[in-house]
Amino acid sequence: MSGNSVKVAGVDISTDHWIGGKRVASKEKFANLSPVDGAHLADVAADFHAWYNLGNDDPAARIVLDNDPELTATRLYLADGIGQVIRN
Repeated sequence: MSGNSVKVAGVDISTDHWIGGKRVASKEKFANLSPVDGAHLADVAADFHAWYNLGNDDPAARIVLDNDPELTATRLYLADGIGQVIRN
C-alpha cells in the first residue's frame, strides 16, 4: 500500500473514506485487515483476482468445471468465503 491508494490487478484503488457518496481524505487511516490471516484486504482481493484468472490460461484451474462437480462445489465454497471476508 502506498499513500491513499493500493494497486489491485494493476488498477489503483483509493483507500480514502467513503462518506456521503464521495471520497474524503484523512491523515488518520486504519488498515483493512483480513480476520483470517491479517493480510491487507487489498492483497486478499488481488490474490483472489489472480487465482480466478488462472483459468484463462489453464482450463483445469477454472473455478467451475463441467466434469468435476465436487471440485467445483469446493472452489465455489472457497470463493464465497473469500467474498465474505472482503465484505466484512
